[in-house]
Amino acid sequence: MRLFEDNIQIEIPGRPTPSARSPEAEPSLDGKVNSVSRRDAVEAFLRLRLFMPERQKQIVATCMNGEEWQYFFDKMVEIAATVEGMPVTYQQDGKGDDAIAHLHYFLGDCHWYITEKDREGEVEQAFGYAILHGDLINAEYGYIPITELVDTGVGAELDFHFKPTPMAQIKQSLEDRYG
Repeated sequence: MRLFEDNIQIEIPGRPTPSARSPEAEPSLDGKVNSVSRRDAVEAFLRLRLFMPERQKQIVATCMNGEEWQYFFDKMVEIAATVEGMPVTYQQDGKGDDAIAHLHYFLGDCHWYITEKDREGEVEQAFGYAILHGDLINAEYGYIPITELVDTGVGAELDFHFKPTPMAQIKQSLEDRYG
């Protein structure tokens, strides 16, 4: 199945194509019904494609075809729901460290915590907290173009294990880590 124009394909070996299957939840190897269908996962993946660098999209697409497919199905739907539920620009204005970071990007020792998405739901302008090269002294809140984060050659990766967290808690954790 071709997802979009950049040639990433999703095909799950040994499983029927989407047209031959119901979009309902599928039974897993242990006989339980999985909560996320292939259709839901692919739709979530498509909604997230602007939030991930090309390399990460390709890896996720490959993993959605592998033996851990259900984990990646679930993760795509979970992250898409987080993005859809995020506040838009200025909704957390004035909250300071009480603002909730909803997404985390990283590249080496650089970290970006996104607290608000673009007002139109795009990725041109987000607001958050940037830490470059572990430098907490010069870390700051500001506008962060997600397109530049994910399109800069290597590209910062979207952290799949990050859960929405208050900035005060994140800053304390960083202070404990970097000193």
